[in-house]
Amino acid sequence: MTIIYINKTEEEFLSKLWPKTIIKDECFLYGDKNVYVSITINNTKYLIHRLSCHLFLGLDLDDNKFQANHKIVCDNKNCWNPNHLYVGTQSQNRKDVFEKGTLTAFGNSNLNRNKTHCIHGHEFTKENTKNIRGERVCIECRKRRRREHYYREKELIAMIIKERNKK
Repeated sequence: MTIIYINKTEEEFLSKLWPKTIIKDECFLYGDKNVYVSITINNTKYLIHRLSCHLFLGLDLDDNKFQANHKIVCDNKNCWNPNHLYVGTQSQNRKDVFEKGTLTAFGNSNLNRNKTHCIHGHEFTKENTKNIRGERVCIECRKRRRREHYYREKELIAMIIKERNKK
């Protein structure tokens, strides 16, 4: 069992986190990107929410049955507020994510379900949308990518033929 001596590590942990922490809607956000963040203490990398769960909620870092989960009220991966975390299992975490609506029963992300247009501004209509492996694909953008690929290939073949004719 890994035991981090709370006093020294908690102090080191907090001294590393607070300078880059933004408090927003009761979340302790490390940095401005919503990504999982790790820090190094005593030459060991720790995910900050996991370390927070260990220090403040008693998570055993060596026990793979349990993990640090964000509560349903918190959607921020970079949040390390112990009040937004709990010690739980992977199946509990999957259930939470499914209830939040950020994951479907098949494991596909639901984050883009409310988008009405693709990144290039084409509307997701029945005529302009294709479902490929559970994801919406803009048909206009797909056609454009295929055209670009075709012309790149055509140019490449022409260059190869030109080089062969030189020999």
